[in-house]
Amino acid sequence: VQELAKVLARLIGKDFEESLEIMDQAVTELLKLDMDQINGLNPDSLLIFLLEEKKLEVPQLDFLAELLAKQGELLYEAGHFVESRHKFEKALIIFDYTEKKQQTYSFEREAKLTRYRKLFNQTKM
Repeated sequence: VQELAKVLARLIGKDFEESLEIMDQAVTELLKLDMDQINGLNPDSLLIFLLEEKKLEVPQLDFLAELLAKQGELLYEAGHFVESRHKFEKALIIFDYTEKKQQTYSFEREAKLTRYRKLFNQTKM
């Protein structure tokens, strides 16, 4: 949570491209993942890659999902709906997994996921 707050604080006042780059760098530095590789993954193989190959734990997965969703929001706001949809799809796959693993209910989290699902659905072709 602290790391996510630090990354989000760095986005203040940044333009669209710079914000995306900051989030990509955070994924590389903190999770040792290549965002281009994540972006290129088929949604069906995303969790297998993250869990089995990269051995990410639930907090790391949540961090990644948050950043993917934030990127999805930025892309949506900039009118890049196809890219936005891909980010939201991957974020929601990860969030669904972590929600099952955590087995705790949060109204705040549910509201956030509802907003992300709504944006995801708005990007349908």
